[in-house]
Order: sequence, then C-alpha cells, then structure tokens
Amino acid sequence: MCIRDRNTIKSILGQLIAYIVPLIIIGFITPAIVSLSENAGKILSTTLIICYISSIGASLFALLMGNIIIPNLHIISDVAAEKAIPESIFNLGIQPIMPVMTALVSSVVIGLAVIWSKSETWHKLLSEFNNMVLEIVNKIVISILPFFIATTFAELSYTGIIQHQLPVFIKVILI
Repeated sequence: MCIRDRNTIKSILGQLIAYIVPLIIIGFITPAIVSLSENAGKILSTTLIICYISSIGASLFALLMGNIIIPNLHIISDVAAEKAIPESIFNLGIQPIMPVMTALVSSVVIGLAVIWSKSETWHKLLSEFNNMVLEIVNKIVISILPFFIATTFAELSYTGIIQHQLPVFIKVILI
C-alpha cells in the first residue's frame, strides 16, 4: 500500500473521528447532567469551578515544567530533512456537526433545561441517545482507532519525523 493510500485512509478516519466526537460529548454528558436531578445546578456549578481551577493549575504546572525540562531534552528541529507527504487520492470532507466547545456548552444547557422543565420525554430521549452513542463508540470508533494510529505512525515513519521525535517521546513518558 503506497503512502498516498495511507494518507487518504488517515484523512478519512480522522474526519470520521472528528465527526463523532461532538456526538460523544452530547450523548454522554447531557444524560449525565439530567441524571443529577434537582441539585444539578449546584453540583454542576461546583464541578465547573473545580475543573476551571484545576485547568489553571495544570496549565501553570505544565508551563513551569516545560520551561525547566524541555530545554534539557535537546530536541532537534531539523524540518528540512523531512519528506513531504503526497496529497490524498481524494477527500470526503466530513465536517464535525459542531465544534467541541459548542457541544460542551450545548450539553450543559440542554441538560439543565431538561431538569428545570422536568421533561420525561427528553429524559428518555437522551437516555436512548446515550445508548446509541455508546454503540457508535463500541462498533465504529474502537474498530477504526487502531488503523488511524497505524496510519499516523506510518506517516511519521515516511517523513522521518519518528526517528528524531521517538527518543524525545520516550523521555517525556519516562518523566
């Protein structure tokens, strides 16, 4: 199989995964919020505050560690030695339904609206949607993920990036 075929496969699989991610967010987060019941507003507010503070802390920690550790890794930045990837044979152009942040905000808003309106119909609908998304993950995402990862490593090997980046990647994992 030539690199153009691998690049086409990687492109299609990547587009399919990107399409499914917002569905996963809405299908898992919204029913979880609805299951919180009447205390959802308080619980969700507390959780979001904790997550926000945790994100800021993790970002600051990453910045600090990045400034301390990365200069000592001796990363080679020789981009000129890389081979160019040939164009894909064709591109399907599968766009995500919505951006990830929009899916997150929609999940919170829809979940709270279902709780506040006490809509049993939407509660059942979201529960069924949760089951559908779980089947999509089990039958599609888990099946295509190994091929997507394999084509990513094939691309890295073809371009020669993996020879320079793999030792750095291993060091980062060991740290």
